[in-house]
Amino acid sequence: MKYYMIVVDGVYVTDGSGAPVFRAVRSPGAGELQALVQRMAERIGRLLEKRGLINPVDTTAG
Repeated sequence: MKYYMIVVDGVYVTDGSGAPVFRAVRSPGAGELQALVQRMAERIGRLLEKRGLINPVDTTAG
């Protein structure tokens, strides 16, 4: 199995009057990555629950 990935370390912007211009951006910090992973996990969990593939987690149980 092979995986291919293209990683762009910036964004292209344009003001609408010319060609896009590449602007480099900084790498995300550990906190930003953790927030992204948490958000993805929540969304994937909701999707799996909606499709009936997993049971909802009881967050009130102690």
